[in-house]
Amino acid sequence: ERMGVEQLLAILEFLRPNVLLLDDMDRHGSRTADLLHMMERLQRLVVIGTVNTLETLDPALLRPGRFDEVLEVKEPGRVHRAAIIAHYCAAQCIPEDAAWLDLMDGFSPADIREVIACAAAVGLEHMKADIDRVRLQRGLYSNGQCGSFLTRERREKALALPGGLA
Repeated sequence: ERMGVEQLLAILEFLRPNVLLLDDMDRHGSRTADLLHMMERLQRLVVIGTVNTLETLDPALLRPGRFDEVLEVKEPGRVHRAAIIAHYCAAQCIPEDAAWLDLMDGFSPADIREVIACAAAVGLEHMKADIDRVRLQRGLYSNGQCGSFLTRERREKALALPGGLA
């Protein structure tokens, strides 16, 4: 069951100092009003939010006074990517392949985990296909393409409904 705003406010008030981590804020657009309400009510609230694509975040959250800093976290470099691959291969009990390091260039740690988990589940012979799938998904979700895709999809759905209601 989802926790109501008032219940969450009471818990945060009890747990001072207040630090709230909101992971994947870009996926919870319908809860923006609740978040803004909490941020206004709790004066000493530190909100740390993460997003995958800044363009899909509700612009109301980016207005002055809402978040003091916006930091971009780049994808891991070669050395860190190698360590991440080694970590997830060990966790999945599968052997590493040196070729994966270059094939997963530009991948986030979550992308690497996804590829290795899929390869562990369906077999290493499908590793290249998993890498290509993740690369294709990254292309869809980067550079605002996902936002324009979603906007186009909503527009097409509205045209298909009687009276243009979406």
